[in-house]
Amino acid sequence: ASLSSELFAAPLPRRWEGETPLGGQGSVLLVRGADIAARAAELGSQGESTLSVAVCRPAASDDGADDAFATARNASRFWITATTERDVVTLQDGLPFAASLIRADADAATGAQWPARDFRFFVPGGAAKPGQVTVSATSSGHIQLFADTRRHQRRPSEYRWATPEPATSHALLRLTTEPKLANEEVHLIDCRLPCFVYVSASAQPEVEGDAGGGAEDLTIQFQSDAVAVKPLLEAQEQEETLAGGESQVFRYRPLRRGAEAMLFTLSVSSGAASFEVSASASFPTDTALTTRRADDAVLLEPGSSVTEAACNAAVATNASCELFVRVTAEKGATSTFTV
Repeated sequence: ASLSSELFAAPLPRRWEGETPLGGQGSVLLVRGADIAARAAELGSQGESTLSVAVCRPAASDDGADDAFATARNASRFWITATTERDVVTLQDGLPFAASLIRADADAATGAQWPARDFRFFVPGGAAKPGQVTVSATSSGHIQLFADTRRHQRRPSEYRWATPEPATSHALLRLTTEPKLANEEVHLIDCRLPCFVYVSASAQPEVEGDAGGGAEDLTIQFQSDAVAVKPLLEAQEQEETLAGGESQVFRYRPLRRGAEAMLFTLSVSSGAASFEVSASASFPTDTALTTRRADDAVLLEPGSSVTEAACNAAVATNASCELFVRVTAEKGATSTFTV
């Protein structure tokens, strides 16, 4: 990245370069405001300065005859996000959000200075009010979540709810809108609905003393029990808790309309649960349309009857090919699982 005035001074200036975070994919570019201000002063920039970011890909190959073809074969697809340490990201129900935690100012009460990011999610009222909400996050470092119905900017110690210590690479907060369900582990959302719940994620390197380049990777999501069918994204784990006998349906859209084998897995951390995959959200009993129940994995080979039925139905209606996954908790006990 560089200030806009630098772009005209050199073809490809590299005042600030990104780096790949430990255990992550892609790259992270962390630029401090003080450094930008110092460079702007050097350039004599007054008023607002523009920060320009260039995203570059490696050269295709050293074989000159095949360079054009190699570049076409290896076209890059990427997502880029810019944020500041004071930004708040709004999460959507059931959709994981991948980000980097940048190093924030020290907390006034505790002195903690680990990378942090702030998020929020909307809790509707009336008929759309959820009963339970789960907030989960994973990181290659050790992560903690802090939550409240009010935002405490850069002051995580003032949040009422927090994941227990010691911090690990996986953090989970459970919330509810029902007073009778609240306890020491399930926190009551006591604001007047509808309202926002604010979550601050703070992380430290897994290895003590490792600065991690000033950033840690993070994947965070919140899930409520108000959404009937939740999205299941490619290679993204979904965690949820169901009461005994309850079911949750997920929708998965194959990347290549079923031209490749698809593996669905279920991991249960507490209780017991099983799942099935179907071409229809109604889960017909016909084994050509719905798989048999499994408690660990379901593999759909290319051209399987379930996949063919789902994609043929999509062609008929000019819609996207969709498969449905239904997870059911066994009666008598609460189950927590990842699908």
